[in-house]
Amino acid sequence: MFTGGYEIVSSGGTASGTIIDGGVMDLQSGASADALPISFVGTGGTLEIDGTAMPANTIRRFVPGNTIDLTGATFAAGGSATLQPGNVLKAVESGVTFQLHLDPRADYSGATFAVAKDSGTGTNVSVSGVVRTPEVRNDFYAGGTSDVLWQNADGLPAIWNMNGTSLIEGAGLPNPGPSWQVVASGDVNADGAADILLQNTDGLPAIWEMVGSVIAGAAVLPNPGPSWHAIGLGDFNADGKPDILLQNTSGAAAIWEMNGTSIATGIVLPNPGPTWHAIGAGDFNGDGKADILWQNTDGEAAIWEMNGGSIVGAAVLPKPGSSWHAIGVGDFNGDGKADILWQNTDGLPAIWEMNGTSIIGAAVLPNPGSNWHAIGTSDFNGDGKADILWQNADGIPAIWEMNGTSIIGSAALPNPGPTWHPKDDGPIPSDKMGSNATAQQPALYQSSPDTANAVPTLSSPSSTSLALHLSAPTG
Repeated sequence: MFTGGYEIVSSGGTASGTIIDGGVMDLQSGASADALPISFVGTGGTLEIDGTAMPANTIRRFVPGNTIDLTGATFAAGGSATLQPGNVLKAVESGVTFQLHLDPRADYSGATFAVAKDSGTGTNVSVSGVVRTPEVRNDFYAGGTSDVLWQNADGLPAIWNMNGTSLIEGAGLPNPGPSWQVVASGDVNADGAADILLQNTDGLPAIWEMVGSVIAGAAVLPNPGPSWHAIGLGDFNADGKPDILLQNTSGAAAIWEMNGTSIATGIVLPNPGPTWHAIGAGDFNGDGKADILWQNTDGEAAIWEMNGGSIVGAAVLPKPGSSWHAIGVGDFNGDGKADILWQNTDGLPAIWEMNGTSIIGAAVLPNPGSNWHAIGTSDFNGDGKADILWQNADGIPAIWEMNGTSIIGSAALPNPGPTWHPKDDGPIPSDKMGSNATAQQPALYQSSPDTANAVPTLSSPSSTSLALHLSAPTG
């Protein structure tokens, strides 16, 4: 990872896992990058490529504010930069063509490319307009593939930088203490790298803005109180920044629509009752806005289709039985709509492929045994389809790479020990919910909720108790 300044990769050298967070990364003639993508984080970065040989690497998050400087492409009037099929960027200068491979999953339909003279005789390539880049779940290193977020029983978080099912490196983060729980990750500041949402047992939430394993910024949010639990992150208003889904132990749910680490709007939703647990957020109907998956203690599942803080559609799904537990959501078949991952108490996993609130496909997967626990979904191989992260009771993690409901690859990872747990969003534990033990149909209201009850506090909290360290960790 490269942050600010000027870094040179000399001829014969290789840049490994290149992340440009501001500053200039200079690949001199004869230098190369490894097989991983070259990724910009945020804006203000420059990838300088000397010579005339272009890297074959995918270049991720080439967005307005970043520059590719082709010092070996002699600038002349009449040069051009145009996007070809597959997001291949073709730059032509003085009759010579240079090809750069941009992220094939990015949407450049609203963007314009331009060339200009750099500070010497070469050519700067820039982009303007609207660029939509895919957010990959748990992608801390902006490489277009998921990483693994951990927390030890003593509170210590860690990140494993992954390349598919291969561990590149692991890094421990500062320990905020055992009263702080890692809840979920999401790209809060829209810089291309996942950030971390935490919550204290007293209710206080916080966000660590991450670049790789470095905490670049930290913020404590208003304290809604210890009965409110952060469930996960999802972009409910389609502004490109994830919002926070919360649930009270009474059953009431709420959404904090976020602008980075600032709460723009707090909305309390109808209360379905304490037997209903918010599992997580995902876009089930493909409208670009997160929806909410619920499960009752009797096994019944339901979906609330959301437009910001408004429920625009709702449905109860077929009941699989109380021994089946909704683990989370992810797009397993790559159709742009969230699907549901299940696991039975006997270990058996299953997937429901969804189209809105309709089940369009369902499959039971091989049973790894009751000692294996499905943790959640991520895209470890970067193919745009959800994969499954597992952990055994003895601590061993594993990954199933999926294509729809088919397992196309699997690998066990190094064992960090049974006190380490992969972190993903998920429901409040049943023993923390209200005492109402009577199963009931969910209040799937279409009207505006009564916001007089349990409104999350928006006053400024005391932030003295959180060890929001910005220095390098000791372990």
